Amino acid sequence: MKKPFKVQYSLDRGETMSPALAVDISVGGVGILTNDDIKDDEFLVELTLDEQKVTALVSKAGAVPGKLRGGTAWRVGGKFIGITADHWDTLARFIENKPVKEPDKLALDITALQARPDDAARLLPKAALGLLLGELVKLKRLAPLSASVEPLVKLRYLGKTQRQGVAMHVLRIESRVVRQHHVNNYVTQLYFDDKLKKIVTVPMEQTIPEKT
Repeated sequence: MKKPFKVQYSLDRGETMSPALAVDISVGGVGILTNDDIKDDEFLVELTLDEQKVTALVSKAGAVPGKLRGGTAWRVGGKFIGITADHWDTLARFIENKPVKEPDKLALDITALQARPDDAARLLPKAALGLLLGELVKLKRLAPLSASVEPLVKLRYLGKTQRQGVAMHVLRIESRVVRQHHVNNYVTQLYFDDKLKKIVTVPMEQTIPEKT
């Protein structure tokens, strides 16, 4: 089933937009109905795909005159010749009947973390947890991560604070590293922003090694 979409076009690279009716769309191009003939070889379209805006430059392939509601209309088709990677990805997902906005794999459920701070290991998205624990691996406060081995950590979410002028979440991590004849225990605090673009690692303490 073809999903509906909205479209408008511009002949001055987006300075002014004119309404059009959507006819069809593919990853390669678009067909629209306009009230006026588009004489330019190239024009800009703004597509609304499931409420996501996509802008693309189109090379006109042809225009056929016809009638619409008693007036003259033009069916114009063209190929996409200029579109950003992000917009092309949105377009492709729309064509494939997938959600055009891919879920953020790092998105944090702050409400759940605040309600159950000791469940941070379970509530943090897998991708986010991997990034954060990777910081401990760099400091040799945790063994390298493996999909088949559960990391030796205990996490507690401590809320949000200001650090270096940025609002950041705080996570306390107790970790263990098992060596040949002893076990090292560590406590580390991680500060990170909502998108995990900035992560600050603060080693808190190392306990006396336990003999094995």
